[in-house]
Amino acid sequence: PLIGACHAGTRVCSGGVWGPCSEVLPAASETCNGIDDNCNGMIDEGCVAGCVVVCANCTGSSDNPAVADGSVDHPFASIEPAMAAVGQIDAGTQRRICVVGGSTCRESTLYPTNGPLKMRDGLILQGAYAITAEGLVYCPGATLQPRTTIRFASSEGVVFDQTIVAGAELSSFMIEITPPAGSASAAPTGTAITIKGGKNVTLSRVFVSEGFAATSTYGVAITSGGQATIAGSSISTGQGKSSAVGLYVNGGTVNLRNNCDKIVNGRCASYCDDGGSMLGVHGYVAASTADAPAQSSAVFVTGSASASLVANMFCGGTSNIADGQTIASVAALRCEGVGCMTVSGNVIEGGTDRDAVAVALVGADPLLDSNLIEGGCGDLTTTGVWLEGSSARLQNNLILGGKCGGAAAPVFCGLHIVSSSTGDGPDVHSNDIEPLGLSTDCQSFGVLVESVPGASSATAGALRNNVISAGVCSRRFAVSEAAGASLQSLQNNDLYAPTGASATGGTVLYRHANTDATTAAQVSAISLAKANISADPAYASYPRDLHLTAASPCIDQGTSDHAPPSDFEGNVRPAGASYDIGAYELVQ
Repeated sequence: PLIGACHAGTRVCSGGVWGPCSEVLPAASETCNGIDDNCNGMIDEGCVAGCVVVCANCTGSSDNPAVADGSVDHPFASIEPAMAAVGQIDAGTQRRICVVGGSTCRESTLYPTNGPLKMRDGLILQGAYAITAEGLVYCPGATLQPRTTIRFASSEGVVFDQTIVAGAELSSFMIEITPPAGSASAAPTGTAITIKGGKNVTLSRVFVSEGFAATSTYGVAITSGGQATIAGSSISTGQGKSSAVGLYVNGGTVNLRNNCDKIVNGRCASYCDDGGSMLGVHGYVAASTADAPAQSSAVFVTGSASASLVANMFCGGTSNIADGQTIASVAALRCEGVGCMTVSGNVIEGGTDRDAVAVALVGADPLLDSNLIEGGCGDLTTTGVWLEGSSARLQNNLILGGKCGGAAAPVFCGLHIVSSSTGDGPDVHSNDIEPLGLSTDCQSFGVLVESVPGASSATAGALRNNVISAGVCSRRFAVSEAAGASLQSLQNNDLYAPTGASATGGTVLYRHANTDATTAAQVSAISLAKANISADPAYASYPRDLHLTAASPCIDQGTSDHAPPSDFEGNVRPAGASYDIGAYELVQ
């Protein structure tokens, strides 16, 4: 997971023989050495020696320093006095606080505080402990959701400011923000966890409750050069009246990994609509769209060229987009400018709105690799990926539009490229792009290419080795280019219409302005096109299982030009005589 002690390695070929790999993998358990050996974002969890104990309901607990010393027999009753006591410990000694939930691992305990709670440099604050007849014990995995809650009577919760240099950890807590009645709606900002300049911060198994309100709310906000690793956590947006964001990164750095209940081969394999899924970053929850904010994202990253988002679940919520507002502002994942570097192995699902979108890259150029992306449910438009002025690399992704809409003639789009006259445009390689649709009065576009207003001769990038569906709407297009925007290359793609769908005016495989190509031969006659086919890809089960079967015409029909070295599941490409078209390589 590239957290804690874990890191990738190298191996050397000498005399035709590979040497050992120097990678470090997760240990089975912690070894009480001040290092996160099992790579879960927690240091020495379960190691009770030297831990300053906090227990709200224990006999002998007190906040009086003359009585409490942080031992099992004389624990502190609340967290702040324990933090003050830990501040007196020598800097060279591990500063760790173990917060007790009860006398068993099944008890729940509330720790109220006026807040905010300002973390100290080098402090490790861990929940999930109990004091039993055997003494202080750790409760690993007693429940997925932490039983120890810190409740703040303020609009700001835990704070990691610029004084955090060596690092600090917060793990195994529920975080609730509950300002006094009447003050929440008037507060300009509500933030459960703030990382404002703090370095080397770790959040692990932290659950941010959704029930806090302000004009703008953030589950976790990383700003002013803050640096954080977040793992195994569940983050909500809060109930912002104007805007609500689960994870907001602006001028900071985040390593967001493994915030997903089920991980298979390094990829998230959970779904937002699965009632048992808890981990991940979740969008705004509202009873109706009318009550939702105009701007809402599960994750919004801007000004962070090194942000890495790997093996997470991002679930868009409910929003209420304003007229004339770009749909990027309601994307489940929104990256702007230098926001985001790597987005890999995630499940990203759009929310519910007039316009719904799963991923929006606005002027951002990350690597988007091996993600499952679903557009969500928009009344007017539903879009899997929106690229605006972006030169991102998209490879091995499963990109789906949607299958619900509330208005007449809604639009479903797998990939929407809004190109500019600067930059090379996106490099879209080896993806499955399925806009889906309603099989009724609607429009579906596999790839829709337009230009930003005022741009001339806009470059829209390259499409290679992709399966691009026209969808199932009555009016459907595999690739559609507006006048003034042009792809650089359309090579070795499968442009097709799903079996059983019927279009009012036939299926358009490629449109530029008002000129249509409806057959593979007509597409091949276009100057930018080369070696494209048009045939049903013979999926294992459309649209949920897009593995190629042995009968697929996409096998060995791809180009090696800029092809990724592996597929969606990590299988080496090519597996046969040549590269397969789409996100999956058929392993025979």
